[in-house]
Amino acid sequence: MGRLEEKVCVVTGSNGGIGAAVAKGFLREGANVVLTEFRTKGAAEHAKETGVSEDKWMVQPLDASKRDSVDALIAATLERFGRLDVFMAHAGSNNRYAHFLDATEEDFDYLMANNCRSIFSCSQAAAKAMLSTGGGSIIHTASMLSFIARRNSVVYGATKGCVMAMTRNMAYDLAKYNIRVNALAPGTVKTNQNKSRLEDPVYLERNLNDIPLGHIGLPEDMVGAAIFLASDESSFVTGTSILLDGGLSTMR
Repeated sequence: MGRLEEKVCVVTGSNGGIGAAVAKGFLREGANVVLTEFRTKGAAEHAKETGVSEDKWMVQPLDASKRDSVDALIAATLERFGRLDVFMAHAGSNNRYAHFLDATEEDFDYLMANNCRSIFSCSQAAAKAMLSTGGGSIIHTASMLSFIARRNSVVYGATKGCVMAMTRNMAYDLAKYNIRVNALAPGTVKTNQNKSRLEDPVYLERNLNDIPLGHIGLPEDMVGAAIFLASDESSFVTGTSILLDGGLSTMR
């Protein structure tokens, strides 16, 4: 407990799944946390589950693909807490899986806006806010598909490869400002976004057969790595990723 004491952290897409689990983990470690939500609500309920006083957190609406919405998030954070130390750019989408021959330009544009332009805008705005306080930590959500291939994932995988490329290059540009940039790269994780696919026994069995640890990940499995990257324990870590895939990528 207390590994993030009094740090000000933003977690985008924290109305459920990985984002909510990380936001709750940050709160339990003593951070002041700004949670965000877009079309689906519920961020406040997740924060309340921690039992942490409401003076330690707030909820801000965010469309991460729109720069004015991102700027409003940063402004609200600074108005409430006075600084920004950690920004986890988690908001994104994985609901456009399709075989390459069936994928559309609309699929491509949608995922690029939600998974790439959002990371660019959020990270740039966060970095500018961190300049005045001597640095900080930016955490991206990439994917195991940043590194390996899976069926029906050309467009989604391309966006997550883009996230990893931005992570490395942002880290290089921002190092002199003491701003670290890293990424989490989850494998198959049980969230609402992929609930229907995981309820397909064929899909579930295929995934389980690929994972050496023998089980699907849970959002809570992502929290420890996120806390590490947010904390001063990772002060010499930048431009890299932590794979959280149960060993799946070792099989490729």
